[in-house]
Amino acid sequence: MKAFTLEAHFGRANIKSMARSDRIDETVLYWGEQLEKLKHREPDGRQASKDVIIQCLTENKHHTDPAAAQMVCAALVWMTATGDIGPSVLPYMRAGDMTIIYEITHLGGKQYNFRTRFRRKNRRGVGALTVQRMHKSREERRNANWDCCTLHRRSRFRLHRT
Repeated sequence: MKAFTLEAHFGRANIKSMARSDRIDETVLYWGEQLEKLKHREPDGRQASKDVIIQCLTENKHHTDPAAAQMVCAALVWMTATGDIGPSVLPYMRAGDMTIIYEITHLGGKQYNFRTRFRRKNRRGVGALTVQRMHKSREERRNANWDCCTLHRRSRFRLHRT
């Protein structure tokens, strides 16, 4: 069984979990169904996912409630697989030899920055890869355009708005 590691860090709260590589598609579908249920509160799926993650990590539900931990992990997998970097990272997720790390920082009010890093377990591929997105408002996030990036071994890069 191949699996990859998920990590999310928000201040002192964190979650570390293993996810099966052969269940990525099922997990993305599961979280898509959960987002349909949340659509009346938040129409933007990425923002709804972030809200669930922040709420669970802030209240430490992911340690006491297995359903909350499952939702956080599903949201993290969904955000990675459906994001801009998803097509480039999915083959490594399916191979099961990587770690996805989300570093979440509070920017003030209801604004949070999700910094995504990827680490391969072996040194033959991507190495350390970082994607950082910073948005000041929901409107700016919806209107943002991103340049395409190329993955380089052991490189760090930032997606820049055009």
